[in-house]
Amino acid sequence: MTIKNERIFPTKPVLKRLNFNSQQNDDLVVRTFGKDVLLEARRIAKKPAFQEQLNRLFQTGDDTASRLAAKTRADGKVRKDTQLALAKGLAAVNDPCDELKAFMDHALRIPAGLSREKIELGAHVFRTRFNPLTFFVYGTPCAALQAASAGIAAAAWLTNQPKQRMTLMENIERDDVYTRLVVRFVETFRWFADVSQPGATDPYGPGFQANCRIRLIHAHVRGHMKLDADDWNYEPPLGWRTDELGYPMSAAEGSIVVTTLATAILVARRKLALQVSDEELDALFQFTSYLNYMQGVPEELVQNNAHDATVYFAAYLITMDPHCYYDSVKALYCGIQNIHLEKALFPDSVLAQKVIDGLVMASWHELYGDSHREFYGTRKAPAWASGAYFAIRVLFKGVNLASRHSSWLKRKLDEAGLMLWTDLLPAAETRLKAHFRGVADGVDPIKH
Repeated sequence: MTIKNERIFPTKPVLKRLNFNSQQNDDLVVRTFGKDVLLEARRIAKKPAFQEQLNRLFQTGDDTASRLAAKTRADGKVRKDTQLALAKGLAAVNDPCDELKAFMDHALRIPAGLSREKIELGAHVFRTRFNPLTFFVYGTPCAALQAASAGIAAAAWLTNQPKQRMTLMENIERDDVYTRLVVRFVETFRWFADVSQPGATDPYGPGFQANCRIRLIHAHVRGHMKLDADDWNYEPPLGWRTDELGYPMSAAEGSIVVTTLATAILVARRKLALQVSDEELDALFQFTSYLNYMQGVPEELVQNNAHDATVYFAAYLITMDPHCYYDSVKALYCGIQNIHLEKALFPDSVLAQKVIDGLVMASWHELYGDSHREFYGTRKAPAWASGAYFAIRVLFKGVNLASRHSSWLKRKLDEAGLMLWTDLLPAAETRLKAHFRGVADGVDPIKH
């Protein structure tokens, strides 16, 4: 893997969240990607160009989207013009502002090294191979990989600003903050469903509009956090210092959020014999790179193949300082682990909920191991779950191997993947929102 723009950038003070000698996540990378990827990631992480690039991009936001977001906050016409441009193009807008022109120009481009055909194929791979088997075994643990990044934890917690003075951890422990985390988690799945539909790169299509809307939402959040950086309404110490930690939801972090779910497919291919060809795997990571770019990630971080994308992600993970922003990172790991999506997927069966939760904890342990669990205090799988999980893995691997010789079975697995995105997860989102409304009203539709 070569680093794009491989030059030494003007030196900035190294942020406290970076530790190029940390070994805390080495075992996690080996369990996820394999030892060869760790060794290559170590070589990359030692390069001054990589270190300068990562340090710089943690201090970079998304200027194009931020300028348009600021303009929409100040001018109602620009807000309406933006909605119209996303649906019908700039030609439909009377006298668009320069900020909107720049935003649309960026959003309509396909980055160098990517192709529309590969992106469309990658979107198809994502929505079919991320089937219920892949989802239940590796979906939650892989999605939680993003919690390793302190800026993502900051964005998750600091945007839920309390109305009265309290410490950061007191705020995190509020029930309504946890509720928002769960709802945002399932809403993210809805976004994935929208942007992976056929026509992922079609200008002004549903996927295009969904990408642009989320990008602008993130820009609004960054703008809010930047404006109020010195007044979080928290008791000292304050939750975040940009001069020491860079931006929450930075350009660097934007490059790994989508990659975490594609990683679930990669891990299922390695461990469960999921049927994904090398060409399809490269296309999958072209799709994730396209989504990253559409979220404002700089083009220098766009990867056009699975190998480069996974090595970069691994190098990213091993350079995170595990002690930086520790309480919030720990809370995000534990929060994702305790989302309990199984309660919404199987609302009428307490037994199914407990079984699924135990299996998810066992798969979490397979990916993260004992040292990570002890360091961050995440839950341990119940004693019965390890044996059951091993049996489930053997069964799922057998099904995937059999699908290589049965077009009927392969088609059924792909159809199950589509059903996950079109039926199961939307239904889970509806039930979860009803659950939290019900808790507030004293009537809970989900059994415990």
